Amino acid sequence: MALTRQLAMGAVIYAVGSFLVGVAPGFAFLIFCMVIITVGEMVVSPPSTTLVANLSSAGKYGRYMGLFGFFQTAGRSLGPTVGGSLLDIFASNKIIMWGLISLLALLASALYILFGRKLSPDVNSGLKNIRETTGNA
Repeated sequence: MALTRQLAMGAVIYAVGSFLVGVAPGFAFLIFCMVIITVGEMVVSPPSTTLVANLSSAGKYGRYMGLFGFFQTAGRSLGPTVGGSLLDIFASNKIIMWGLISLLALLASALYILFGRKLSPDVNSGLKNIRETTGNA
């Protein structure tokens, strides 16, 4: 399966888990939501690093991974700020707040699909680096 398709699928799982937080009736259901969000993260993590490796040019793998790590950390840093702002604005309506967060994940999913259409099948596959290191075509 294409890496960008895996990323899109993971983003949809994130969206479902996030939306369900807004309708959670209690703590046990919130635990269930966190399990769903964790599955989304498990789906997203491997293809994201593989795609970064595939996009990197020869000799610049470390630079690409460093930049990827920077933006990943920036997202984790900005997430609580954006979430806190949404909580301040929509404190009375959890569904709207978590729905907006879910819409961001769905937007990311759509952008992954569009990005995948611009990539060659070789880059969008997890096999590129395996072929290069083993010499198999």
